Amino acid sequence: MSFIKFTYHQFIYNYKKFGIKGVILYAIYLKEFIFAKLNFGKKSDCKLCGAKEIVFLPLLIPPITVRKNMICKCGSMLRHAYYGLNAEKYLFFKLNKDYPYIIYHFIAEQGLIDFWKRNFSNSEYHVTCFPGKIEGSEVLDLTNLSLPSESADILIANRVFTCIEDISNTFKECYRVLKKGGYLVLGDEFIEGKNTKGMTAFSSYGNCYRTFGSDDFLEIVSPFENYNVYNDLSEFDRNQINFSLFECLIVLQK
Repeated sequence: MSFIKFTYHQFIYNYKKFGIKGVILYAIYLKEFIFAKLNFGKKSDCKLCGAKEIVFLPLLIPPITVRKNMICKCGSMLRHAYYGLNAEKYLFFKLNKDYPYIIYHFIAEQGLIDFWKRNFSNSEYHVTCFPGKIEGSEVLDLTNLSLPSESADILIANRVFTCIEDISNTFKECYRVLKKGGYLVLGDEFIEGKNTKGMTAFSSYGNCYRTFGSDDFLEIVSPFENYNVYNDLSEFDRNQINFSLFECLIVLQK
Protein backbone atom coordinates (compact mmCIF):
# COMPACT_ATOMS: atom_id res chain seq x y z
CA MET A 1 0.00 0.00 0.00
CA SER A 2 1.36 3.43 -0.97
CA PHE A 3 1.97 6.13 1.62
CA ILE A 4 -0.83 8.29 0.18
CA LYS A 5 -3.35 5.44 0.22
CA PHE A 6 -2.31 4.46 3.76
CA THR A 7 -2.67 8.07 4.95
CA TYR A 8 -6.11 8.34 3.36
CA HIS A 9 -7.29 5.17 5.11
CA GLN A 10 -5.90 6.44 8.43
CA PHE A 11 -7.84 9.69 8.12
CA ILE A 12 -11.04 7.73 7.41
CA TYR A 13 -10.36 5.39 10.33
CA ASN A 14 -9.68 8.26 12.74
CA TYR A 15 -12.80 10.10 11.66
CA LYS A 16 -15.01 7.04 12.12
CA LYS A 17 -13.53 6.26 15.53
CA PHE A 18 -12.86 9.70 17.04
CA GLY A 19 -14.73 12.19 14.84
CA ILE A 20 -13.26 15.53 13.76
CA LYS A 21 -10.88 15.49 16.75
CA GLY A 22 -9.31 12.31 15.39
CA VAL A 23 -8.83 13.92 11.97
CA ILE A 24 -7.17 17.01 13.46
CA LEU A 25 -4.95 14.86 15.68
CA TYR A 26 -3.81 12.73 12.75
CA ALA A 27 -3.13 15.85 10.66
CA ILE A 28 -0.86 17.15 13.43
CA TYR A 29 0.85 13.76 13.62
CA LEU A 30 1.35 13.68 9.84
CA LYS A 31 2.90 17.14 9.84
CA GLU A 32 5.32 16.19 12.65
CA PHE A 33 6.10 12.89 10.92
CA ILE A 34 7.03 14.60 7.63
CA PHE A 35 9.13 17.22 9.45
CA ALA A 36 10.96 14.47 11.33
CA LYS A 37 11.59 12.51 8.13
CA LEU A 38 13.09 15.67 6.64
CA ASN A 39 15.16 15.99 9.83
CA PHE A 40 13.59 19.36 10.56
CA GLY A 41 13.27 20.22 14.24
CA LYS A 42 14.95 19.35 17.54
CA LYS A 43 17.84 16.95 16.92
CA SER A 44 18.99 14.27 19.37
CA ASP A 45 21.26 11.24 19.47
CA CYS A 46 19.76 7.75 19.79
CA LYS A 47 21.37 6.06 22.77
CA LEU A 48 20.44 2.61 21.49
CA CYS A 49 21.31 2.50 17.79
CA GLY A 50 23.93 5.26 17.96
CA ALA A 51 22.36 7.55 15.33
CA LYS A 52 23.66 11.12 15.64
CA GLU A 53 21.83 14.43 15.29
CA ILE A 54 18.46 13.09 14.13
CA VAL A 55 14.91 14.26 14.72
CA PHE A 56 12.90 11.61 16.54
CA LEU A 57 9.58 10.66 14.96
CA PRO A 58 6.32 11.66 16.71
CA LEU A 59 4.15 9.24 18.69
CA LEU A 60 0.39 9.28 18.06
CA ILE A 61 -1.73 8.53 21.16
CA PRO A 62 -5.35 8.66 19.95
CA PRO A 63 -7.62 10.26 20.86
CA ILE A 64 -5.50 12.28 23.28
CA THR A 65 -2.33 13.79 21.89
CA VAL A 66 0.72 13.69 19.62
CA ARG A 67 4.05 13.45 21.42
CA LYS A 68 6.86 15.04 19.41
CA ASN A 69 10.40 13.61 19.20
CA MET A 70 9.58 10.22 20.72
CA ILE A 71 10.73 7.46 18.34
CA CYS A 72 14.07 7.01 16.58
CA LYS A 73 14.12 5.85 12.97
CA CYS A 74 15.45 2.52 14.32
CA GLY A 75 12.13 2.10 16.10
CA SER A 76 13.39 2.86 19.60
CA MET A 77 11.43 5.15 21.89
CA LEU A 78 13.17 7.31 24.46
CA ARG A 79 11.67 5.05 27.13
CA HIS A 80 13.40 2.04 25.51
CA ALA A 81 16.69 3.90 25.69
CA TYR A 82 16.12 4.38 29.42
CA TYR A 83 15.68 0.62 29.87
CA GLY A 84 18.80 -0.10 27.86
CA LEU A 85 21.01 2.50 29.50
CA ASN A 86 19.86 1.51 32.98
CA ALA A 87 20.62 -2.14 32.24
CA GLU A 88 24.05 -1.00 31.09
CA LYS A 89 24.50 1.14 34.20
CA TYR A 90 23.28 -1.31 36.85
CA LEU A 91 23.82 -4.77 35.36
CA PHE A 92 26.42 -4.90 32.63
CA PHE A 93 29.34 -4.35 35.00
CA LYS A 94 28.41 -7.66 36.67
CA LEU A 95 28.62 -9.51 33.35
CA ASN A 96 31.43 -10.61 31.03
CA LYS A 97 30.62 -9.30 27.54
CA ASP A 98 32.91 -11.89 25.95
CA TYR A 99 31.11 -14.82 27.59
CA PRO A 100 28.61 -16.77 25.43
CA TYR A 101 25.48 -16.17 27.49
CA ILE A 102 22.12 -17.64 26.52
CA ILE A 103 19.64 -14.74 26.46
CA TYR A 104 15.87 -14.73 25.88
CA HIS A 105 14.21 -11.37 25.21
CA PHE A 106 10.40 -11.43 25.37
CA ILE A 107 8.34 -9.17 23.09
CA ALA A 108 11.42 -7.08 22.47
CA GLU A 109 11.56 -3.60 20.96
CA GLN A 110 13.83 -3.44 17.89
CA GLY A 111 16.14 -0.82 19.39
CA LEU A 112 16.70 -2.95 22.48
CA ILE A 113 17.29 -6.04 20.35
CA ASP A 114 20.10 -4.20 18.56
CA PHE A 115 21.40 -2.79 21.85
CA TRP A 116 21.70 -6.19 23.60
CA LYS A 117 23.13 -7.87 20.50
CA ARG A 118 25.74 -5.14 20.12
CA ASN A 119 26.83 -5.39 23.76
CA PHE A 120 26.82 -9.21 23.90
CA SER A 121 27.87 -10.19 20.40
CA ASN A 122 29.23 -13.58 21.52
CA SER A 123 25.98 -14.57 23.22
CA GLU A 124 23.19 -16.81 21.93
CA TYR A 125 20.39 -14.24 21.73
CA HIS A 126 16.76 -15.29 21.25
CA VAL A 127 13.89 -12.94 20.43
CA THR A 128 10.48 -14.28 21.43
CA CYS A 129 7.13 -12.81 20.51
CA PHE A 130 3.61 -13.49 19.28
CA PRO A 131 3.45 -15.26 15.90
CA GLY A 132 4.19 -12.81 13.10
CA LYS A 133 4.87 -9.87 15.40
CA ILE A 134 8.64 -9.78 14.90
CA GLU A 135 10.12 -11.50 11.85
CA GLY A 136 12.29 -14.48 12.77
CA SER A 137 11.18 -14.47 16.42
CA GLU A 138 10.43 -17.58 18.45
CA VAL A 139 7.09 -18.24 20.12
CA LEU A 140 7.26 -18.98 23.86
CA ASP A 141 4.60 -18.94 26.57
CA LEU A 142 6.04 -17.16 29.60
CA THR A 143 3.66 -18.99 31.94
CA ASN A 144 4.77 -22.38 30.62
CA LEU A 145 8.20 -22.10 29.02
CA SER A 146 9.11 -24.95 26.69
CA LEU A 147 12.76 -24.69 27.74
CA PRO A 148 14.93 -27.08 29.79
CA SER A 149 15.56 -26.23 33.43
CA GLU A 150 18.68 -24.16 34.09
CA SER A 151 19.22 -23.47 30.39
CA ALA A 152 19.28 -19.65 30.22
CA ASP A 153 21.56 -16.97 31.66
CA ILE A 154 19.41 -13.84 31.16
CA LEU A 155 15.67 -13.32 30.63
CA ILE A 156 14.44 -9.83 29.59
CA ALA A 157 10.88 -8.50 29.50
CA ASN A 158 9.67 -4.88 29.47
CA ARG A 159 6.02 -4.17 30.32
CA VAL A 160 5.09 -7.83 29.81
CA PHE A 161 4.70 -9.40 33.26
CA THR A 162 1.96 -7.16 34.56
CA CYS A 163 -0.21 -8.03 31.56
CA ILE A 164 -0.07 -11.74 32.44
CA GLU A 165 -2.87 -13.29 34.47
CA ASP A 166 -0.90 -16.20 35.96
CA ILE A 167 1.88 -14.01 37.34
CA SER A 168 3.01 -16.30 40.17
CA ASN A 169 3.65 -19.26 37.86
CA THR A 170 5.42 -16.95 35.41
CA PHE A 171 8.07 -16.08 38.00
CA LYS A 172 8.42 -19.77 38.92
CA GLU A 173 8.93 -20.67 35.28
CA CYS A 174 11.61 -17.99 34.86
CA TYR A 175 13.35 -19.20 38.00
CA ARG A 176 13.24 -22.79 36.70
CA VAL A 177 14.87 -22.06 33.32
CA LEU A 178 17.54 -19.70 34.69
CA LYS A 179 20.95 -21.05 35.56
CA LYS A 180 22.26 -20.48 39.07
CA GLY A 181 23.26 -16.82 39.27
CA GLY A 182 21.20 -15.95 36.18
CA TYR A 183 19.23 -12.70 35.85
CA LEU A 184 15.62 -11.79 35.18
CA VAL A 185 15.51 -8.19 33.89
CA LEU A 186 12.12 -6.47 33.98
CA GLY A 187 10.83 -3.06 33.00
CA ASP A 188 7.64 -2.66 34.98
CA GLU A 189 5.65 -0.72 37.59
CA PHE A 190 6.66 -0.96 41.24
CA ILE A 191 5.45 0.90 44.34
CA GLU A 192 7.85 0.78 47.27
CA GLY A 193 6.43 -0.18 50.66
CA LYS A 194 2.89 -0.94 49.47
CA ASN A 195 0.80 -4.01 48.82
CA THR A 196 -0.95 -3.73 45.46
CA LYS A 197 -2.25 -7.30 45.26
CA GLY A 198 -5.24 -7.37 42.96
CA MET A 199 -4.78 -3.73 41.99
CA THR A 200 -5.21 -2.86 38.30
CA ALA A 201 -5.01 0.35 36.32
CA PHE A 202 -5.79 1.41 32.77
CA SER A 203 -2.96 0.72 30.36
CA SER A 204 -2.00 2.56 27.18
CA TYR A 205 -2.12 -0.87 25.55
CA GLY A 206 -5.90 -0.80 25.93
CA ASN A 207 -6.31 -3.24 28.79
CA CYS A 208 -5.78 -3.44 32.53
CA TYR A 209 -2.53 -4.37 34.17
CA ARG A 210 -1.21 -5.13 37.62
CA THR A 211 0.99 -2.67 39.48
CA PHE A 212 3.55 -4.32 41.78
CA GLY A 213 3.94 -3.28 45.41
CA SER A 214 6.97 -4.43 47.38
CA ASP A 215 4.90 -6.54 49.83
CA ASP A 216 3.08 -8.61 47.21
CA PHE A 217 6.14 -8.59 44.96
CA LEU A 218 8.12 -10.39 47.68
CA GLU A 219 5.40 -13.01 47.72
CA ILE A 220 5.21 -13.70 43.99
CA VAL A 221 8.95 -13.59 43.18
CA SER A 222 9.64 -16.49 45.54
CA PRO A 223 11.91 -18.46 45.26
CA PHE A 224 14.15 -15.62 43.96
CA GLU A 225 16.26 -14.57 46.92
CA ASN A 226 16.91 -10.94 46.03
CA TYR A 227 15.92 -8.17 43.67
CA ASN A 228 16.91 -4.56 43.02
CA VAL A 229 14.66 -1.73 41.83
CA TYR A 230 16.20 1.17 39.91
CA ASN A 231 13.91 4.18 39.83
CA ASP A 232 15.90 7.37 39.29
CA LEU A 233 13.77 9.57 37.03
CA SER A 234 12.07 12.81 38.07
CA GLU A 235 8.37 13.30 37.34
CA PHE A 236 9.29 15.80 34.61
CA ASP A 237 11.66 13.35 32.91
CA ARG A 238 9.05 10.60 33.14
CA ASN A 239 6.54 12.75 31.32
CA GLN A 240 9.10 13.56 28.64
CA ILE A 241 9.67 9.88 27.79
CA ASN A 242 6.09 8.69 28.34
CA PHE A 243 6.91 6.80 31.57
CA SER A 244 4.29 6.21 34.24
CA LEU A 245 4.95 7.43 37.79
CA PHE A 246 6.09 4.00 39.05
CA GLU A 247 7.77 2.49 36.00
CA CYS A 248 11.32 1.33 36.64
CA LEU A 249 13.93 -1.33 36.00
CA ILE A 250 13.74 -4.43 38.23
CA VAL A 251 16.60 -6.94 38.29
CA LEU A 252 16.23 -10.32 40.03
CA GLN A 253 19.00 -12.89 40.44
CA LYS A 254 18.64 -16.61 41.02
